Amino acid sequence: LPSPSSAPIVDSTAGWKTFSEPTYGFEYKYPPEAEVVDTGVSSGQYKLLFVGQKQIASGRTQTSLFDGYIFNISVRGKVSETTIDQIANETYEATKSSCEQAQLSPISVVMMGSISAKTYTVTNCMGDYTATFVSDGKNVFELTQLYTGEPVDQPQYQQITNQIISTFT
Repeated sequence: LPSPSSAPIVDSTAGWKTFSEPTYGFEYKYPPEAEVVDTGVSSGQYKLLFVGQKQIASGRTQTSLFDGYIFNISVRGKVSETTIDQIANETYEATKSSCEQAQLSPISVVMMGSISAKTYTVTNCMGDYTATFVSDGKNVFELTQLYTGEPVDQPQYQQITNQIISTFT
């Protein structure tokens, strides 16, 4: 009888770089073709940017992103002062009032490893994005995955930002 074989587990982030932030103690992996453009030292904002080939070919690389993705981490407060529910609800309501044409999914609970987080998606508000709110027990973070581009490219950018967020620890 042939013995059952299992498919090898493929690490889809093999070969990726790692961004480590010592002050808040988080890290994440990202594709080598993306660039860390804000390290948050003074702002509490950490931004990773990937500009797609269509935008590069247009020569408009210093303008608003129209082909690519942004993965942004914002330190939103200490758990002694706020909760992920409070920050998620406030941000959700602010998005609804500032982007009247936007479509927002309901806020839902997701698991990031063994940690519970809150998330919602937005379409038609300065691009499409997913906002996720998570706590490490000390701080509340907002993780934003913005993905923009032609319909053929956007799902790939969303998938890559999903992979990035899955490595956030």
